[in-house]
Amino acid sequence: MPTETQVDWDGDGTLQHGTGGDDTYGFSPIGNSSTKFNSNGYDGNEKTISNLFINRPTTDYIGLFGRTSSCIIDNLGLIDVNITGNNGVGALSGYDYVSSNVTNCYSTGNVDGYNNEVGGLIGENWAEIDNCYSSSKM
Repeated sequence: MPTETQVDWDGDGTLQHGTGGDDTYGFSPIGNSSTKFNSNGYDGNEKTISNLFINRPTTDYIGLFGRTSSCIIDNLGLIDVNITGNNGVGALSGYDYVSSNVTNCYSTGNVDGYNNEVGGLIGENWAEIDNCYSSSKM
């Protein structure tokens, strides 16, 4: 069975591990420091995402969603994540900005950040969070 480091993360048909290619960075977060993810609703429909791998130790706002603004994220589980970033690092979101809502979400796995605002589920948070938890190790 492949591990998260044996995945063609950039979709180019090759594995570039250890060569400095994009695959060594893993998944590219949805939203970043200049482009925020904003949506009237992202409903995970009680599904899970397993083995999310992100290795961007010098990049801020790292998670499945890097940076959100005025969005709703519901009903999503992240299982056995392996996420590394700089500032604003979390499994679900690195930075949830004002007017965002997160409901019925959870995470497990490992989340590492080198500076500030690191959390198991959400790194820097200004959102409203309801019925969520994380057992991710930091």
